[in-house]
Amino acid sequence: MTQFDLRREDCVKGMSRLPGERIDLVVTSPPYNLGIRYGRFSDRQDRRSYLRWCREWAAHVRRVMKPGGSFFLNIGAAPSNPMLPHEIAIELRDVFVLQNTIHWIKSITIEDRDGDVRSYGHFKPISSKRFLNDCHEYIFHFTKTGHVEISECHIRIRAISLVGRTRAGAICVAEETRGSSLTRRFRGGRRSGRTRRRFRCS
Repeated sequence: MTQFDLRREDCVKGMSRLPGERIDLVVTSPPYNLGIRYGRFSDRQDRRSYLRWCREWAAHVRRVMKPGGSFFLNIGAAPSNPMLPHEIAIELRDVFVLQNTIHWIKSITIEDRDGDVRSYGHFKPISSKRFLNDCHEYIFHFTKTGHVEISECHIRIRAISLVGRTRAGAICVAEETRGSSLTRRFRGGRRSGRTRRRFRCS
């Protein structure tokens, strides 16, 4: 049975206490710096400061990740600010190798064989004469070498989540140990409760 241990803590401080090269998998979707209100937390920095912050936590991710580990970064943008995901990828190019780029299609409209037009998914409508609806986000797959093999596997994990005080978003760090696996999750901001919770799932 998988265990999840959720904590509220700053992700950088939390990762700084982890030993080096122990983590197999990291998944995160940080704030996009688009001015979204996360309670009392600001999501509007100048671009250079935001990119420096991304590089800071990414360096901690690299330190704790195994040589054969994978780091998946989900990042979106606004139609008026389309270069943000690419700027982050460029900022991290001295930290990681971009091994794969996945396009998360959030909404698609197709015509079936009977001629019926069907829409699937969801998107935020845009009232603009300049921009189209933004119906996708990026998931960048970073590794240390660019030569990490990808395979589907089923591992039993225990999760520890540390929820940060300064920003919304999440970093999920998973460590596999044969027979007894460990996952640590570091979440940031107001998306989770204040209390530490432990729960199980099958």
